[in-house]
Amino acid sequence: MRITPVLVAAAFVAGSHGRALHGPFDATDNSEPTRVQKAALVYDPQNVASNADWATYTEKGARLGCRLDADDEAAGRLWMDTRNPPSARSEWSNVKLMHELGLWYWHQADFDQDYHCNFADDDSNDHTNKIGSALQALGLSSKPKTQGGDNVCFNIEHFDDDAQDDDGDQLEPEDQYYEVNGREYQATGAHVRFGVNQPGGMIIGMDFQSPRAQAVDRWQEEPTEDELPRLKRVSDIMTAFWLRGHGNPKNLRYYLAFNVQNDETVPLIARVLKNRGHDKMVPYWPGVTVGTWEKEGEALLGSPIGSTLAFLLAQHKAELGHKHVTDITIFKDNYPPNTIPSVQLLYRIQDVPKPEQNANNALQARSKVMHTGPKHIIRIHKLDADTY
Repeated sequence: MRITPVLVAAAFVAGSHGRALHGPFDATDNSEPTRVQKAALVYDPQNVASNADWATYTEKGARLGCRLDADDEAAGRLWMDTRNPPSARSEWSNVKLMHELGLWYWHQADFDQDYHCNFADDDSNDHTNKIGSALQALGLSSKPKTQGGDNVCFNIEHFDDDAQDDDGDQLEPEDQYYEVNGREYQATGAHVRFGVNQPGGMIIGMDFQSPRAQAVDRWQEEPTEDELPRLKRVSDIMTAFWLRGHGNPKNLRYYLAFNVQNDETVPLIARVLKNRGHDKMVPYWPGVTVGTWEKEGEALLGSPIGSTLAFLLAQHKAELGHKHVTDITIFKDNYPPNTIPSVQLLYRIQDVPKPEQNANNALQARSKVMHTGPKHIIRIHKLDADTY
């Protein structure tokens, strides 16, 4: 595999793009998940999330929904951000990471577009998930740009696959080191694989392994925060590539997570389907749709898969617009019924309706969810003065 550095050597001195978030925002409960996609767990309808896990993820989904509905300053207050004024904004907002990825040793690797970025239903071709009927129903292209479609896919890795030792042998990721601002860091072996369909307004999450998760696996120890690359969130990397060359980045309408195998999310999906009367198999498109005003939708928004999207939307409001997730569809790809189902999650994204101004424009840390049906969701947030 030939890998092209994203840009510039690791000795490049980083500029300042916003301010880092501190305090409770970075706590585990509010953090983007360390693992997202591949955790080697295929769908089993009998493997249903426990009551404890269900409560954990529905509550987290409700909290994340509040951050999405709130404006940037209000979301920052809900996260108890210490900036003045508070903000949910990412440190890497309003940048396309043209230099920063290379600085922090991320490399753009080869990724076979005809295989990984072809989602058509054509059984005669060997390619990844066949979800063409779903994309057609949404008015989206199923073909890669290399075949005249709209989809472009990326493989961003936190190591250099071309790195060699003095004998010409390939260096494992954990044996690779880089320097930033005079400090030496160790590569983690992380990767972020995803696609974008800019004309259709879709980001496709494929396979993520975070720097922290891979460092634990490869270094055989838990890394400290300052041992990891400063640029490490999947959501920041995907947003940067979404913004590149995009004349209308606020047209984001869909987030598709396909071939979901995350070991925390798959049991949640099984429980959602069981609650909706599908306790034996994952249905084909149009699948089963749940709203984020329902417990099932909150669970999927709070899952590791949904949390990545929530961070992407909450921390990049300036670039993407003020958006939230309205509903989520579970379906399987169009392989024959006797094959192991490849589970897909489609998150629909819409602009947050402008709220009516009340007398004091107050916000409150506790949220109250009010809805008028599947098309409109309103969460009212108030923040008492003593919670600032």
